[in-house]
Amino acid sequence: MNVPEAICTINFWLLFMAMICGMGSGLATINNIRQSLRYSTVQLNSLVIPVFSCSVGSYIFSVKVIGYFYDKVAF
Repeated sequence: MNVPEAICTINFWLLFMAMICGMGSGLATINNIRQSLRYSTVQLNSLVIPVFSCSVGSYIFSVKVIGYFYDKVAF
């Protein structure tokens, strides 16, 4: 299955909507924590940037490791 075929499936759109809802609720939670603790925008940015850079870095690492793992073992 290629990308245009995948985009036309219901599974793609269900996963896409779940991801959008999850990201939105995470940002709302961080914003509410900032407001309740009366953080300034600078303090919030110094909190959010390491969290997102860590998650992106771990995603890239896991894709590389899992891809290598499946190439050697499964095939």
